[in-house]
Amino acid sequence: MSTPRKVASHSVRVNSTPMVNKLYQFYEFVKRLFPWRVKALAKGVFLEVFFYSRATVFEHQDPPSAAAGSKNYRGKVRLLFVAPHLVFGGAERILFDVVKNLSKIGLQPVLGCALKKGEWTEKFESVADVYDLSRSGGLWSQKDAIVDLVSDLGTTIVQFSNCEILYFALPYLKARTQAATVNWVHIDPDYFALLHGFGYRKFSSSIDRTIVATELMKNFLVEKQYAEPKKISVVPNGVDLSLFDPSLFSQKKAGIKNKYGIPPENQTVVFISRLIREKDPVSFLKIAKKVSIAYPRTTFVVAGDGYLRSAMVKRVKKMNLAANIKFLGFKEEIPEILSIASIFVSTSLTEGFGLSAAEAMAMGVPVVISDVGGHKELISAESGFCVRARDLNGFTDKIGYLLSHESSRKDMGVKARRRVESEFSLTKTVNEMVSVYEELASQ
Repeated sequence: MSTPRKVASHSVRVNSTPMVNKLYQFYEFVKRLFPWRVKALAKGVFLEVFFYSRATVFEHQDPPSAAAGSKNYRGKVRLLFVAPHLVFGGAERILFDVVKNLSKIGLQPVLGCALKKGEWTEKFESVADVYDLSRSGGLWSQKDAIVDLVSDLGTTIVQFSNCEILYFALPYLKARTQAATVNWVHIDPDYFALLHGFGYRKFSSSIDRTIVATELMKNFLVEKQYAEPKKISVVPNGVDLSLFDPSLFSQKKAGIKNKYGIPPENQTVVFISRLIREKDPVSFLKIAKKVSIAYPRTTFVVAGDGYLRSAMVKRVKKMNLAANIKFLGFKEEIPEILSIASIFVSTSLTEGFGLSAAEAMAMGVPVVISDVGGHKELISAESGFCVRARDLNGFTDKIGYLLSHESSRKDMGVKARRRVESEFSLTKTVNEMVSVYEELASQ
């Protein structure tokens, strides 16, 4: 088999068939109709029936060989990251930051992507070689493309980012290459169990290391007997503190508010997320309605895009909130937007870590976030509030308290910044990942 197609340095173009594109568009439409739990379980069952069972048969017929692979790069770190797609979301943003900073220190990872579609494709191509794994567009052929790529590049470590293709690719990787495999999980335990549970339980013995973002996820994997503790490394996601630095915007806030049409005297409550069911943005609108009654000089900013956006815009008009809520759409100027935030809010129903909340904290903004997944480990009592998901009154009370107590709000913001500096910096994340890679390469 030939290596997945790569055109020139840092440049790859998608070669999907019209049928694949139509199927993807149909899938994107259908998944809007169901809650995230139903979607995750349905996909997990589909993969179990059509892919994992076939991979299990191969594993038994052709077990891993100690002599697999034709090249020996023992002790060297040659990284291949595999991602399902390149879109604007927390998982892709932390992947981009890690890849960029690994390149800066000389590791030069490459990226393989099963669906190179999204606004961030060119950003990734600016920091790493990106290989198209789609070839014929089928999941099964993507597995073959990964094996070929590992063999041809002399990859020593393959790291899969929230990518279920890992599980049915594992037997083939182990039988035909010498690469170590890393499963990078930054979704929450409930989502993981539904989407990844079948595959992880079947093939966990072939996963050399699982990197998780929270102690919560590690404890879940151990308690449910998915993996041994020694094969799990906790590496929290990190924020690039050189970009998310409030001092860079201290003299620009008036101009930024004017840019986005926000009255200079208004306080600003910011929501940054994809506008999809899992993030529950509709609850944010309901909270905004409640808060605006008591605090009319408050502007609510929604930054992000998704299939719920048009419905949300219509709802805002019906709620007579058009003057209070600004829809900014997809924006890359996240530090700029957070620089004018009085409070950051996340109403997510599922969250592996909560990168947007961490970025807000890095900008000195107190957060009011749902008590799901990694959110519970992200903040301390001094840096923000955790509220039960969909507890509209709970969110309203905490936001109202911060809006009416300026000194407490500013104090929380300072402590939020300090917490990110000590626990969740990108430098710390990259250094801890490199330690994992060096350990695996030495083996």
